[in-house]
Amino acid sequence: MSDESSPWSRLGNSMLLPSDLKSEIEQLKILIRDLSIETSTALQRIQNDLNRKIQTVEGTVDTLKDAVSDVSMQAVYLEDRISGIRKNVEMTSDKIDEFNVYSFMDPQDAGIEIEEEELVPISEIEEVTIVESGFTAPLPKKDSEPEQNDIQPDGSESASQSSEDEQEPSSYWWDGMAEEVIACELVGMIDTYIDAHGPIMNNQVIAKVYPKALEITPKIKREVKKVLGDNDDINEHVIDKFRRLYHKGGDGDEEYERYLSEKTSS
Repeated sequence: MSDESSPWSRLGNSMLLPSDLKSEIEQLKILIRDLSIETSTALQRIQNDLNRKIQTVEGTVDTLKDAVSDVSMQAVYLEDRISGIRKNVEMTSDKIDEFNVYSFMDPQDAGIEIEEEELVPISEIEEVTIVESGFTAPLPKKDSEPEQNDIQPDGSESASQSSEDEQEPSSYWWDGMAEEVIACELVGMIDTYIDAHGPIMNNQVIAKVYPKALEITPKIKREVKKVLGDNDDINEHVIDKFRRLYHKGGDGDEEYERYLSEKTSS
């Protein structure tokens, strides 16, 4: 027996319900459907917002990780710099003269202008006798051979010789030359001097290397320093704020110690 012919299949459908009640039932069905759709849409929107915020938080976390990594690297770098500065201070503390004000401040800060050539340490002056022990300096050494009196030439020869000595050349090789070019030539003279005699202090090049008649202007000094800084053959070892050693060796401290020992022995 089929459902269509069964009287039980139409049970309730054929029930006579008021039209108002049927209308309310249909409205309730529509409201339930709309509410279901709105709920599903709201849940989807909330899920999208949560996913977007999670991605933003993850990006912020990655940025914070990178920032922390950079700070850690900078901290390591600063520790290395501080360690290097501490070692340099320990190495140079023995060389600081506590009775010399220029060891602690720049003369320019005090309004004092000092030429580098004026600062010649005692240990580098060849004529000084160093007393290693006791309180009395030894007597000066006498030459084994007595000095011979110079033979005075005749009047005519003496006059001609003195005139030749006093006569100055009419021109010099640096006349009309730019100061930058003069500085390059002076650096070449320093190079030649080091090859022949060994290292030399910066405050002695004027007396031992440069021509006597050449006027060393402040610009020439600056250009010489610039050319020496670009020169790969000549090394510059900084001793303090004023003194520098020009050499062609390896370690600057060893070259300076050897330079002092040679000056002391000579």
